[in-house]
Amino acid sequence: MARLFPLLAVGATLGALLLFDRPRQLPKRKSWSQSWDDYLASRVRRLMPESVQVRVRDASVILHGAVPCSERDRLLAAALDVPGVTRVLSFLESA
Repeated sequence: MARLFPLLAVGATLGALLLFDRPRQLPKRKSWSQSWDDYLASRVRRLMPESVQVRVRDASVILHGAVPCSERDRLLAAALDVPGVTRVLSFLESA
């Protein structure tokens, strides 16, 4: 009986190591930041013409595309006025 307990303890330790040492396969979910960025992108896209591509990363809006020179400042201001947007990076080309 005295030899049985150490064997059980070693067996339990090895079993626990094998069980808990495996990487866990968690379902991939969007993080809160990604879903917020998606929300901001949809809000900004509503304000932009189709020629402008909108991307958002960490609440910073990135604009690409060609727009008339007279519209450029208005579009930048509209994007910055969306609640939650922290800054706007413009790669807009004036046509």
